[in-house]
Amino acid sequence: MSVTYPAIPIPLVTGYSHPDSVKVRGDDFNTGPINFELLSEHGPSFPKVNWLFKDADFKIFEAFYKNSLKFGAISFDMNLSVGAGLKLHECYFNKPYKPSLQGKLWKVTASLVTVEKQYDTSDDFITAAETLAQQKSMVECGEVIAECGEAFAEAGNFTE
Repeated sequence: MSVTYPAIPIPLVTGYSHPDSVKVRGDDFNTGPINFELLSEHGPSFPKVNWLFKDADFKIFEAFYKNSLKFGAISFDMNLSVGAGLKLHECYFNKPYKPSLQGKLWKVTASLVTVEKQYDTSDDFITAAETLAQQKSMVECGEVIAECGEAFAEAGNFTE
């Protein structure tokens, strides 16, 4: 059972790591190329996160941690910005968070455990790649049109 993260600012992911568990195994043949086998596509990740809170938001965060999460014993669902964009993750606190007051804002740092790091699906990847290709193509076309416009203007064949 996961608890939903409250309507306060989401953290900035400052980095994340994966466990040392092996997800790929290679064979031990003495001759020829090594053949690799995928063991699992699933597993946790360990993001390091920072929040910046105003006093009111920090009070909500502390109440959420104490009352809803039972000091970090219960998981919660929160959007994290990872390589795949803003994705919903089921998270646990790996260790208690560390708050510090910086001027009028509370900086809270924590190490989380996500049950499974969220990646884009292959369809999302294809869509993103097609969009990027179209944008690049449009930019290149725009550059060509601009170059042609300049050439026509220099030749005196182009008027506005």
